[in-house]
Order: sequence, then structure tokens, then C-alpha cells
Amino acid sequence: MIPEHRPRILVVDDQSNWQRVLEDTLQHEGYEVKTASSRDEALGYLDSFSFQLAVIDVRLVDRYSFGVQGLKILEAAKRKGCRAIVLTGFAAVPGLRDSATKMGADCFLEKESDFNVDSFREIVASLIARQGS
Repeated sequence: MIPEHRPRILVVDDQSNWQRVLEDTLQHEGYEVKTASSRDEALGYLDSFSFQLAVIDVRLVDRYSFGVQGLKILEAAKRKGCRAIVLTGFAAVPGLRDSATKMGADCFLEKESDFNVDSFREIVASLIARQGS
């Protein structure tokens, strides 16, 4: 039974293959999904829509730099009361996991080693269920 109001999830990743995997997985589970490829696009969505969850790649290549733009998005999402999963392919960056956790990330996943579609679905369902608690 699909709820009348489907939870809305923001997916932020500059890699189209990851964006597609995440979007397809979440849509298959019945969530409404918006995708963004840059910090500006993600921040625009956060200003325009209410999201229950954001899935954020921490390192984005955009006009600002190849850097941790995802932490700015995480900060904005948390201000809006949104749960957040942080993804990265660069987990070896010193202090990145700690920084994301201190900024309110509910979950931190490494794309190459931690990511499993079934586990991801379970994490998302758990965070959506806890939304507002």
C-alpha cells in the first residue's frame, strides 16, 4: 500500500551513474525523488521543497572546486529538519567521517566498500520511519 503522501528524497551526486542507481533504487521503493548534480541545484531544491531525507555525495565537482561541497548541502538539509545519508568515494580523507557525523549525518557510507543496495534500502526505510522523532 503506497501512502497518499510519498516521502520525498533529495539525491545529490555529480556522477550520473551513481545518481541513476540511487534514483532508480529509491523510486522502486515508492519514494518521490529529486536529483541534483551540484551544490547550487541541491540548495535550490532544499529552498523550494520539503524533503524527509537527503542522500549527499560529499565531494562534488562544480564551479566552486573539486571539494567537499556536500558538507554545505548537509548543513542546509539539517537546518530544514531533514535526515541525511552522506556518501563518498574518498573516505580516506582525514576527518571526513567525523566532520559529517558532527554536522548531523545520520549515516556515512563509502561508495565502493560500504554500498550494498539491500542495506541502503533498509537504512533509508529506517531513517524515513524515524523522521520527525
